Amino acid sequence: MYPAHLMEHICEYFDELSKIIVAEKGTIDKYIGDSIMAFWGAPLSEKNPVHHAAHAALKCFKRLEELNSRWKAEGKPQFITRMGLHVGEAIVGNLGSSERLNYTAIGAAVNTANRLEGINKIYGSSIMVSEAVYKAIKNHFVLRLLDCIRVKGKHKSSFIYELLAVEASHLSFDIHAYRFAFSKGFAAYQRERWDEAINVFNQCLVIYPEDKTALLFIQRCERFKQHPPAKDWDGVWQVSEK
Repeated sequence: MYPAHLMEHICEYFDELSKIIVAEKGTIDKYIGDSIMAFWGAPLSEKNPVHHAAHAALKCFKRLEELNSRWKAEGKPQFITRMGLHVGEAIVGNLGSSERLNYTAIGAAVNTANRLEGINKIYGSSIMVSEAVYKAIKNHFVLRLLDCIRVKGKHKSSFIYELLAVEASHLSFDIHAYRFAFSKGFAAYQRERWDEAINVFNQCLVIYPEDKTALLFIQRCERFKQHPPAKDWDGVWQVSEK
């Protein structure tokens, strides 16, 4: 693709997703490569910023599926988008120099969201949310547990989840049966009952054959059978990526 055509292609991608974010009362911070950074609650406060962010993420993902289908038919490159959602305090305002200012958000909460976006690649997930986001939206959206992790440079562990849909009927598999099976497998995994965990995670794959997370846990269990974790292992996965 010629550079000018590539620029047009990326701009169309940004335009389509940015419209959704703004419609859901989000603020576009910046475009980084082919990524969009956005936040909610500033400059104007919102009653349910986390809900707006979750709706925006799901709508963006759906719109991108539609766009990728068209772009594939047109012989154009397709985009793979992963998102990370976290809620917390941040410093928001004009940041920069006398030459150029950027209205932006900085702080630990921003860094956490960025980390979650990257960690999606490990679990094969698309929209990863923090434990704080999960607690804020769990009664209004469909989510699933992914793991309990500890990121590099942090001592505290936390659960991570994937945002799937607004309603269970929007999914192609039985999320209730899946979550029940996964919780059993995850409990066995944390208790180091590797064979039991493998058996249950295989049941997850029967329910949801495309699930890369269950496959990941099966691979971990097989590896732990050969090379057991340290005696003081607490069932938390250490994520080395920043």
